[in-house]
Amino acid sequence: MRKIIYVGQLHDNSGYGVAARTNLKAIKKVKEKYSSSFEVRAFSLSFEKRSQIENDPDFNEIKEMLISEEEVLGFSSGALGEYEVVIHLPIPAAYWAFSGMYEHWNKMKSLFLNSEYNHNISAWESDKVPSNWIGMAKDLNINNFATPSTWNSLIYSRAFGREVHTLPHVIECDLKVSKEKFSFEDQLENNFKIIAISQWQPRKDFETLIRAFYTALHDKSDAVLIIKAYRDLMDSNDSQKKETLEIIKQVEHIKNTVFTESKPFSHPEPHQCKTIFIGGLLQKERLNRLISISDAYSSCTKGEGFGLPISEAMALSKPVIVPNATGHMDFVTDENFLIEGHWDVAHSLPSYPCDSRFYYSHISSAAEQIKKCYVMWKTEKQKLESIGKRNRESLLAGEFTMDSVGNSFFEFLNKGQRITN
Repeated sequence: MRKIIYVGQLHDNSGYGVAARTNLKAIKKVKEKYSSSFEVRAFSLSFEKRSQIENDPDFNEIKEMLISEEEVLGFSSGALGEYEVVIHLPIPAAYWAFSGMYEHWNKMKSLFLNSEYNHNISAWESDKVPSNWIGMAKDLNINNFATPSTWNSLIYSRAFGREVHTLPHVIECDLKVSKEKFSFEDQLENNFKIIAISQWQPRKDFETLIRAFYTALHDKSDAVLIIKAYRDLMDSNDSQKKETLEIIKQVEHIKNTVFTESKPFSHPEPHQCKTIFIGGLLQKERLNRLISISDAYSSCTKGEGFGLPISEAMALSKPVIVPNATGHMDFVTDENFLIEGHWDVAHSLPSYPCDSRFYYSHISSAAEQIKKCYVMWKTEKQKLESIGKRNRESLLAGEFTMDSVGNSFFEFLNKGQRITN
């Protein structure tokens, strides 16, 4: 029997944390089919120091799979026999753990070095994996790779010179939605509402989204852009409040530099559409409510390895206004509102070298799709809602269920199978 230790950010609020936890739930769901060949245990390697994930009832589903630090020592010393490691982390993050950069990760090097075989699940958002990842993967003894989208798998295959397995994230369609109203809901009941949820950072390109929204709907008093964003969830509550105020200032600056015709020119007419900004940490059910009360989800992201927030909006039966390229196009259908763009030099984020490219949304195309969505809401609301319903149906019929992802995980392991006696 092959013993597998699944190392991931199991206590983190990040996309990697969500993906790792749902993968383990999928593995657990189908494990009886593979119990004679595999035993899968898990170890949490977290970046966040104050996460409350373990208090979530859903976490109980994977708790029994967790191993302690003492057991890690048993495996890495060879006392518990042969084993393999699945490293569900960005390769640089795994390398930091391997190199002992942080004291509480000092057991990782021996765990990775003494395993029989190392597998990696990770994602990337530009069109080229950084060249230094290749040496890191070699040091980590990674011989089998999986990514969450076909676009990503092609990028990894070019970098590492081998077949790369596509292991999509689970898209849970039975999402819990809070029944508690937000304070602004009643005031916006008859408004067209677009929701955007993401970290506030250059790759997510909120600037293009805001400019496109105000370009398209500046004269529409019944149009609202709801932005739920944060800069760093690891910060203290006081720091998050300060950052929220700073982001609100940036939003105001961006929208105030979208100029429309005015008389006289020196006194621009105020925009009729509105923006609501929500910062800090919200419970998942509250995030889902923001999506459920909105008419469409939008993002002008410059690249996604998968695009979990987009998928979750579709799972909640919402149409999406998104770029027509990168990882999310594995599940976003042409029926949605697709933004055209162009590939150009990646910049503004240190992890992305300038010899790689991002997909930049054209403001004009984003504005056109937002306006198209608004007009449909205004004149053919049932048609708009039907797009959202079919989004959910397509996910349920696709390769994103617990069973499908669980089976795909074991297929991935078998692609890296070593011949043993």
